Amino acid sequence: MTTSNLLVLSATLLASSNALSSMRMSLGGLPSWKDLEAKLPSLRHAGPAIYDTTVSGPVDDANLKGKLAVYVDRNHWCPNTQSALLALEVKNAEYVKVLVD
Repeated sequence: MTTSNLLVLSATLLASSNALSSMRMSLGGLPSWKDLEAKLPSLRHAGPAIYDTTVSGPVDDANLKGKLAVYVDRNHWCPNTQSALLALEVKNAEYVKVLVD
């Protein structure tokens, strides 16, 4: 490479570096990972309470009173249940998941 080519190349790299720096400054800097995690919708609510009928036996009606209960097969094989759970998660609805065999 000739000296003039090196000068052109270095000027181009310097201009692109300055453009990136000015773009970062105009955006107010890049967000941190903690900022991005705080914006995740999954972290906005705690998630459903899960009752396991195999481990704890039948679910007490007092635990379910006034709550939406979704009875789910343990392996989540039912596609209709998967669709219902997905809709509840998207809507950030509060519900109780009861695992059954």
